[in-house]
Amino acid sequence: MTGSTPLPGLLSSDFWGVPLSHGGSHKSYRPLTSLSFHLDWLLAPGSAAQFHLTNVLLHALATHLFHRLLLTALPAPALTAALLFAAHPVHTEAVAGIVGRAELLSAVFFLLSLLAQRSRGWGLLCALLAAAATLAKEQGVTVLGVSAVLELLAGRSRKNLLQIALSLVAILSLRAAALGGSLPSFSKADNPASHSSSLLTRSLTFLHLPARNCWLLLCPSSLSFDWSMDSIPLITSFSDTRNILSLLPYTLVTGLLLPLLPSLLPAFSLTKRTSSPSNSSSNTSPLPPASTTIFALALTILPFLPATNLFFYVGFVMAERLLYLPSMGFCLLAALGLHKLSTFQPNLTRISFT
Repeated sequence: MTGSTPLPGLLSSDFWGVPLSHGGSHKSYRPLTSLSFHLDWLLAPGSAAQFHLTNVLLHALATHLFHRLLLTALPAPALTAALLFAAHPVHTEAVAGIVGRAELLSAVFFLLSLLAQRSRGWGLLCALLAAAATLAKEQGVTVLGVSAVLELLAGRSRKNLLQIALSLVAILSLRAAALGGSLPSFSKADNPASHSSSLLTRSLTFLHLPARNCWLLLCPSSLSFDWSMDSIPLITSFSDTRNILSLLPYTLVTGLLLPLLPSLLPAFSLTKRTSSPSNSSSNTSPLPPASTTIFALALTILPFLPATNLFFYVGFVMAERLLYLPSMGFCLLAALGLHKLSTFQPNLTRISFT
């Protein structure tokens, strides 16, 4: 961050400046974020204000790009969703904390990749922007999953889906090569559940944590920069009442998806279409009503998957900065709900939004 590390060293060190080959490396490979810190230092050596200013400008840019993306896909709730995203309290850590630069920069490339896909169709530019999002923060690779959902909703051919899959393999392979093919190890204080010898405790706790994150999006009244150690006690049995809260988000997602399945099954068919306008190189027409909820859920769930401990253990219990990308989908879902409510109760909608 002080600009003392030679530029080539950014490619061989993790986010904290430790060589990736070192046994104690965090393995958080984010050279683009480290480069942005280097540039901040060159612009104003020793000035914390410069780092904070860059974060604020990146958040403003991400909000603008999010609004532009929604204008191409879901024009009606676009402004409401963008305003909610701009002012959501859960972004405090990502924007106010300098370490949140990784989330902000990754989100900018994430959105640029989706915008390129909407305007030009999937291509090399989308893949390069997805790679840049990943080089800013690991979570950025999930843009490929969101891109695949958009391709399916647009009724595109198998070729585009294959290209997205190949891009995913290439990006993950290059990242694995940079890390030397190894994953980091975390202490018990970082992620207590991962060190539990009980499969039941690990399962119940890891199922509960996404629900706690959902609650932070719904009611960000108790925010913290550090949720490690025993900030959230482990769930050790089915009798723990917190298991009821754990069920809520999964029930909600199921309730939203089930009514939509009959109308979406044709869109998810991989049979080749020959006369559909959605097979053109670009597709800036709004998504069908049944597809909007699917897109919003994909934008909420897919960027959050790396933090769920489903694929690998992570070095934290919860981290609010990781909700920066998923909050886009949440804000879109909220805006869709307010938009539908406005057709029945306009006054109540204004009060709800306020």
